[in-house]
Amino acid sequence: MIAQLQRHRTFIVVVLAVTVFAFVGVGFVGWGQYSYGSKAGAVAVVGKEKITLEQYQLAFSNLYNFYSQFSDQPLDKEMETALQQTTLNTLIQEALLINYAHDLGLRVLPEEASRRIISMEAFQKDGKFDKQTYLAALANTRRDVRSFEAEIVRQMLIEKLSAYLQPEVTKVEKEALGASMFIADHLNLKIIKAPSQLSVSEAEAVAYHEANKFNFMGEPKYDLAYIKILSRDQQVSEEETRAYYERNKNDFVGANGEIAAYESVTLQVSEGAKFAKSRSEALRTKVAWRDGALTPQNATNLTLTNDILPLEVMQALEDSQSMEISNPIEIEGGFALAQIIKRSNSEPLSFTEARAAVTEAVRGQKRAEYLKSESAKQLNGFKSEQSVIVRRADTDLVKNLNEDEAGIVLEQIFDSTSALGTVLLEDKAVLYRIVEQKLFDESKLREADGMLGENIGRLKLGQIRQGLLQALQSRYPITLN
Repeated sequence: MIAQLQRHRTFIVVVLAVTVFAFVGVGFVGWGQYSYGSKAGAVAVVGKEKITLEQYQLAFSNLYNFYSQFSDQPLDKEMETALQQTTLNTLIQEALLINYAHDLGLRVLPEEASRRIISMEAFQKDGKFDKQTYLAALANTRRDVRSFEAEIVRQMLIEKLSAYLQPEVTKVEKEALGASMFIADHLNLKIIKAPSQLSVSEAEAVAYHEANKFNFMGEPKYDLAYIKILSRDQQVSEEETRAYYERNKNDFVGANGEIAAYESVTLQVSEGAKFAKSRSEALRTKVAWRDGALTPQNATNLTLTNDILPLEVMQALEDSQSMEISNPIEIEGGFALAQIIKRSNSEPLSFTEARAAVTEAVRGQKRAEYLKSESAKQLNGFKSEQSVIVRRADTDLVKNLNEDEAGIVLEQIFDSTSALGTVLLEDKAVLYRIVEQKLFDESKLREADGMLGENIGRLKLGQIRQGLLQALQSRYPITLN
């Protein structure tokens, strides 16, 4: 992930968007508890701490870019609003914690902040801190030294508060968690397989379809207007290409980790410049289309999967349900704009259209009925086919099941309160008998001591955080501007 963040030039600001102390969630701080006022240059005031517009914009930009980069879905207006609330809520929580840290007398000395910055790999050259690299990195993310270093101090102060509140983890707590993680069952198992061939008559399929027709729906159909703006259609001059390289040179790194010379990456730079130009052209195209200066292409009776527009465009339109011209949607080789002219809702498929799916559904029903019947007959007094001692995670020890199947079986057995039972899978039933339960052995507990302590500490600290933030909302006034 660090490599991707570096390529997208967010490798500095990422540390400013996620608090070290923790992020509790959008809904944690009650929005109705805020008052509203006016403080020039501040988005909000929490106790003695101001949340500046710069802090908010930086945190929101980083969060937005992160979700855009790693989400399979384009961000719609609703999601953008949710990210705005998340950003503000996170910054308010940070400010509450900083107020409390100050009241406790916690401080970050200048030399502590300096050591932290000097140790950051992003600011090092040949293994040592390099001031020019530092300044260039901040300039690249449009940060000034003063605000960046102030933010580092804030984060270190929250770290100190987190360490101050870190609860003690007892041996009993480790043993309790170890027992749940390392407990093992001695199991007798028998696998019943459904017949590989189950016949389904026409009459059975027709009757099933009639009773369950709304389970077999066709895809919605769309009449659309659209325009594609492709990189290959863009013309870029030498001046534009060089300007793009200067703006994005950190994206062009050679094998030795140094920025590649322009002459050695001309083709890649040209492609990047064309793509950037297609993005800008897409924004201009939307305005021209909206104003009637451009005529889009039309397509009728399209399903989500079609040969005209990629699935990501169709899915974005489906998710938004908007009849307006979409924002530019990135596709392979460029961008697309689209508008729903008409949408026809899904309708149940006819039996002929749904025949294959209906037949398989009836076959699945018959398999389930067979497995339930055979399991009931054989459960009491079944003869074991395999005897294993397993923990919840030991999926590789169960024979004749794949990893996913074994995982489902063990999960249900360990969650069950019955020593005898059945786990139904898609085409199998697993009969089980718990012969004996074995608690954790001491050697496993010793090996996992660090991991157990860390997990318990994190869990307990999370509970402390939640209660603390609720209390701090009453202690420090929160004013939104």
